Amino acid sequence: MSMSTTLRFRDPSGAAEWVFAGPGEVRARCRALDWWATALGPVEGWPQSLRTAVDICLASPDPATVLWGPRLVQIYNDAYVAVAGERHPALLGRPAAEAWRDGWPVLGPLIERVLADGATRSDENLPVALRRGGRVEERFFSFFFSAVRDEGGRVAGVFHRLSETTERVRAERRASAECAERERAEARLRESVARLRLALDVAELGTWTWDLTTGEGDLDARSAEIMGLPPGDLADVVGAQFRAVHPDDLARMQAEAVAGIEGGDAFRLSYRVVHPGGAVRHVAARARVLANAAGRPVRLVGTNRDVTAEREAEMRLRASEARYRALVENVQDYAIFLLDPGGVITEWAAGAARVTGYAAEEALGRGVALFYPPEDVARGEVERELAEAAETGRVERTGWRVRKDGTRFWADEIATAVRDAGGALRGFTKITRDMSEQRRVEQERERVLAQSQAARAQAESANRMKDEFLATVSHELRTPLNAILGWATMLQDGGLDGPAQARALATIGRNARAQTRLIEDLLDLSRILQGKVVIAVGPVELARVVEAALEAVRPAADAKGVRLEPALDARAALAGDAERLQQVAWNLLSNAIKFTPRGGRVRVSLRRKPSHVELAVADTGQGISADFVPHVFEPFRQADGGTARRAGGLGLGLSIVRSLVELHGGTVAVASEGEGRGATFAVRLPTAHARGERAPAGAAPAAGEAAPGAPDCPPSVAGLRVLVVEDEADTRALLAFALGQCGALVTEAAGAAEALACLERERFDVLVSDVGMPGEDGYSLLERVRRLPPERGGRTPAVALTAYARVEDRARALRAGFEAHLAKPAEPAELLRAVAALAGGARARAGV
Repeated sequence: MSMSTTLRFRDPSGAAEWVFAGPGEVRARCRALDWWATALGPVEGWPQSLRTAVDICLASPDPATVLWGPRLVQIYNDAYVAVAGERHPALLGRPAAEAWRDGWPVLGPLIERVLADGATRSDENLPVALRRGGRVEERFFSFFFSAVRDEGGRVAGVFHRLSETTERVRAERRASAECAERERAEARLRESVARLRLALDVAELGTWTWDLTTGEGDLDARSAEIMGLPPGDLADVVGAQFRAVHPDDLARMQAEAVAGIEGGDAFRLSYRVVHPGGAVRHVAARARVLANAAGRPVRLVGTNRDVTAEREAEMRLRASEARYRALVENVQDYAIFLLDPGGVITEWAAGAARVTGYAAEEALGRGVALFYPPEDVARGEVERELAEAAETGRVERTGWRVRKDGTRFWADEIATAVRDAGGALRGFTKITRDMSEQRRVEQERERVLAQSQAARAQAESANRMKDEFLATVSHELRTPLNAILGWATMLQDGGLDGPAQARALATIGRNARAQTRLIEDLLDLSRILQGKVVIAVGPVELARVVEAALEAVRPAADAKGVRLEPALDARAALAGDAERLQQVAWNLLSNAIKFTPRGGRVRVSLRRKPSHVELAVADTGQGISADFVPHVFEPFRQADGGTARRAGGLGLGLSIVRSLVELHGGTVAVASEGEGRGATFAVRLPTAHARGERAPAGAAPAAGEAAPGAPDCPPSVAGLRVLVVEDEADTRALLAFALGQCGALVTEAAGAAEALACLERERFDVLVSDVGMPGEDGYSLLERVRRLPPERGGRTPAVALTAYARVEDRARALRAGFEAHLAKPAEPAELLRAVAALAGGARARAGV
């Protein structure tokens, strides 16, 4: 076909078809806007380079376009029309910047550089969005740009060719994605292997394989360590493992392995291995069989784990369980048995039979209420106990249980719920212990503890009473002493006239008598505690005794304004000690007057009964609280002790009253309706006889007691040589004066050393010595005297005169060698009788 150079237009505003035959006789069609002719001029006027470029464009099998002129108007072939697709009409004849608006930011710089320097430019695999039937499809192209020059050789346009690389880009992307996926899979595999290795390390597992077709195998370092094999490659791995197995376990392990392989699935093995050093370890292996396509086993993979510690712990547990069961069966006071969820006994240990008396055949199948007390069963205690055990898992109880023979025992019980792996209740375990003996011991301990606490409280109370008593004694003795010393000092100064002197002497006498009464009360209590009170029994008209006591206390009652109201039965007579009974009446009356306020009254009644007489003293005084009534007759007890007490005295009078009344075979009681409502003391004495206590034969009379009919000075005292040892000068002078008044020849010594010096110079008939002396006491003095030979006074009779007046003090003095013991203060007559008795006995022994 010859080249046609004619460009035809259909109309000025529409498109016209034109035909251009370039080299190679290639026909192509394209559409152009009618302003091309104006922009480019007639075809025959195009530069050769443009024509050549258009010819190449039309001949190219790839999409191609020519950009020409200042506005870079496009001329493109049919292949480019296929690329442009639906956008083709909007691209034809348009400047490139407008036609390629979306892609111009990428392509524009390349085109501009080609226009600037004429060099060829390209860019590969650029994405292009193609629209097809309303759908946009992404395609990839490589762009090539080369310069088109005018007749003068200047760059006047650009030849642009596209090469589609969509399939290649997609293939590369698929390959890249596959590579990335492969890398991710490899990473996941590496992570999985790492996790597997970590799990194996944590579980202390070793791995191994065994090819059943070749007999070859391998094992990792941990498995080699477990089997006791050296690390590294082994020529015969499988054989080495079998050789490591304990000889006693090898045959069994091989048989189990064969059975597992034939089973074609996973199986377990357990055996012992012997390490090179001789140590035996326990191994637990797990294996899985791998089969080929025909289902034939071809390979084993597995793990090894050293379970020596678990096996040893299991053996210890079994031994412990065996010991526990033996203990349970042999402990006498434990009953262990099992129950189902309904409380029915399902197992019965031998200990349960011993504790409850029920044999196994009698207990099995029966409810646990079998040995509960009926009252507990009626209250639903059994059901509550099991329900609580089911809820909390464990319940502890103590209480009475009943044996088969009906006897009860105190039980300490533990009930524990038993559940399966899913948490369902399977039953209960009960342990019942016979705690009867322990309970008895505990109760006894509590009783002893209570007694001990009561004794301690009593001792503390007695200690407080002692302190209060000592303070009271000090007060009661010092108060009269203050008046005595004060008036005596003023008498000695000579500054008192006649009336004042009479008042002073009367005060001294009154306070001396009060002090004497206090001391007599103390001495009476001492004699009572020592059992030395002597009751001189004789007929007593008790009305006269009470009248005498009333006369004695009347001045005190009148001074206080208390009215005495006696009502005495003259027929009241009995056998007793008139002096001691008068002391009883006097103490009761004095006590009533002391605690009765001014204007009150004291009623005294004496009535004769068929078997006894009753003396009652009732006052309208301050009364006695109910708490103190049980303690009224206790020595040293006063309702209001301390420095603020309202009444004086030592709190001994009523104690002495009770003792004297009891010595007469009677009783004394007190009644009071409370504080401020008075009190009544009632004494009941038998009329038949009085129970007296006589001093032992040969013993000296008690302090303050005079022997009936005894003269003031025993005749045998006259002319006796008596050594008096006393560190207190006034007491020593009194003793010497009393003995001297009866004609005794008295030598005084102020201590043990002086007394020994006197014994060196002369002999004495009797030694009278104090016990408590400074430096060397009377016991030491007598010991030294008894070591002297008889001719130097070693057998001189001795009298202990001391303020230590307890029974044990008297016994000690007699054991030390004293022939008599006199408690201070001793009456002179008592001392004279003791000296006369000792001197007479010594003369009788000497045959004088």
